[in-house]
Amino acid sequence: MNYTTQAQPWAPQNPHNAQLVLPTRANHPMFAKWWPANWIWQEFQITEVVPGKGNAKDKEIQTTVGVFVPNIEFEQIRPGVNGVRQIRGELGDVSNRIGQLQREGWIYLDPKRHDYVRMYDARGGKYYTDRFTDVRVLANRVIKTFDRNAFNQWALQLLVAGELGVVEPEFWKLFVTDYRKRPDRLIRQQHIPEIANKLHALQTQIDAMDAFIESYAQHGLNVYNRILTP
Repeated sequence: MNYTTQAQPWAPQNPHNAQLVLPTRANHPMFAKWWPANWIWQEFQITEVVPGKGNAKDKEIQTTVGVFVPNIEFEQIRPGVNGVRQIRGELGDVSNRIGQLQREGWIYLDPKRHDYVRMYDARGGKYYTDRFTDVRVLANRVIKTFDRNAFNQWALQLLVAGELGVVEPEFWKLFVTDYRKRPDRLIRQQHIPEIANKLHALQTQIDAMDAFIESYAQHGLNVYNRILTP
């Protein structure tokens, strides 16, 4: 059974879904945060249209595009942990924790504003997860499936909209510098076909990251336009 229909935390509860209780224990609310130096390299499969020459029809081609994506994290709100003041029971006041993170340089993403939390009835209370995780129950077991592509799209939309502050490409360059050290550990075994293939893949990715950084220097955040879903 898919429980998504009862997962909107800010909407009125539907009485027809009152009997839908996840067969798992309740957990704690959560919020998203991002450290400006924390990036991951992700590849996307996109479809592009190549105009036909003369009377030839346009063609659609599949291509792989790699970009740096903000590595947004989720933190649970646990009373008594990380400065979260207990209000009652498992309900905590997270304002002090948010203030601490912001003073340290973290970007806090308000769940009401950015709509990324989903809430389900569960044993002993509520079960919270992000909206990119599909929750189903099969044979009385909770099956969770994370949609990485949707999560990446959301992170990039926040980035392009300016919600994550100013991009600092120096962090990407540091990322590439660290990545270049990986082939060094394999170079002595490059005569082995499997290792040679791995070295080639690593070098291809390094070249792609260098090309992305150069493209960003020329086009700014427009480099993400090919990735973002309309």
